[in-house]
Amino acid sequence: RTWRGTAAFIGLAVTGVAILGIVAGVSGLSLGGLLSLSTATSFGGGEAYIGVADGFFVRSGIIGADQFFTQLVPIANALPGPILVKVGSGVGYLFGGSGATAWLCGFAAMMITIGTCCAIALPLLGLYDSLQHHPLMVNIGTYMLPVICGLLIQVSASMLEVSETVGEASGVSATPLLWVCLAVIAGLSVLHLKKLVPDMAMLF
Repeated sequence: RTWRGTAAFIGLAVTGVAILGIVAGVSGLSLGGLLSLSTATSFGGGEAYIGVADGFFVRSGIIGADQFFTQLVPIANALPGPILVKVGSGVGYLFGGSGATAWLCGFAAMMITIGTCCAIALPLLGLYDSLQHHPLMVNIGTYMLPVICGLLIQVSASMLEVSETVGEASGVSATPLLWVCLAVIAGLSVLHLKKLVPDMAMLF
């Protein structure tokens, strides 16, 4: 049953790649492959996927940094659901351009991220059930934590850099803006750690 489910999710991802190929040709197939690879390399998603997506799609020039950090990331963080699926869908949408093509590419990207993630999840969950107390499984979490923290630091730095660019375009001096941003981040961190403000209020 696990392997049948895995095969179905692989089929879902392949269908998404095929849709991108039909809509955008070789560049669509390339994007589909990158979406699948980025999902597999950051399996589990979370905020760490923003750093992975930055490397795969922004640094390579597929999506502009301004679009990614000032439009896609804030919207993805504000919406409910897994960040990996939301960012992946947004990448497909932005790649599609506008209108029905953008929606179709976004839907295909969602199929790829969900299909790839779940195709990896099912066999791993089965393996984890039988090995969850093994020292290897315990140590994986210990060694993965610094990697994820590094990715999140990179994302934070990139978002501050984009904020600086947006501020300068609006006529605001970069240095005071960065200090204000850092002060707000520090304040929100204290409020979050001490649980003084509900999460929804902090998002607002």
